[in-house]
Order: sequence, then C-alpha cells, then structure tokens
Amino acid sequence: MTVKKRHRSHPGVFHCCTFCSSGGQKTARCACGGTMPGGYLGCGHGHKGHPGRPHWSCCGKFTEKSECTWAGGQNAARSLLRTVAL
Repeated sequence: MTVKKRHRSHPGVFHCCTFCSSGGQKTARCACGGTMPGGYLGCGHGHKGHPGRPHWSCCGKFTEKSECTWAGGQNAARSLLRTVAL
C-alpha cells in the first residue's frame, strides 16, 4: 500500500504586506511577525519584522507555489483568511 502525502494548500494570501493586501485594515494579521505602529496587527513595508519581499500571510513562506507549513486549527485559518482577503 502506498500512502501519498496530501498537498497542504495555503489558507492565506500571497502578498507584499498586510497593509496593502487588506486595503489598510488594522485587524489584518500576518505570520511573518512584522508589526506597525498605530494599532495595526499586521506587517507593512519598511516596518519592524517585515521580510522585505512577498510572502504568505498564513505561514510566512516566500515561495508562492509551495505547501503551507502553518499548523493552526480550522477556526484560526478561517479567521486569518477573513481578515486579510478582500
């Protein structure tokens, strides 16, 4: 019996930063760990922790065509998607 590994799709958004991908929503979050002043919960260009290149909001990976490494639960994924996808 051969067991195939299931492809793990990304529940998030491949973006330059949460500020741009969410249209400036303060509640948008990102797994890259970037922060911005003014009550923003996600990353922004030139701010602390921003990786400096496009990345996935769910796991922080830099490769667009890749498997997700985020290990969050189903409810958390739905919440993350809702806050960053327009």
